[in-house]
Amino acid sequence: METVDPALIRRIKLKMQQPARKQQVKSLLLNLTRADLQSHVKVKQTIAALSHILAEPIKPAEAEKLAQWIIAKRINPANKLQLLRLWSLFA
Repeated sequence: METVDPALIRRIKLKMQQPARKQQVKSLLLNLTRADLQSHVKVKQTIAALSHILAEPIKPAEAEKLAQWIIAKRINPANKLQLLRLWSLFA
């Protein structure tokens, strides 16, 4: 699987340092379930919403790579350790 553009990740990290945006992202992600994070459609909708919140345009190819990466990680939102690792990627 191809990697996500490092410049995109840097821009997202920078924008996530803004408290208001970080809170908006947390609010969006709060109610996601493990099933949501394994659903390709739901993950792509979430990526689109995050793109809007962070005012970071994401190309369809990039969104697809991100969706595949998220699904491959099999993230369980109920597992605190997994959540900490995930947040550390963007903190």
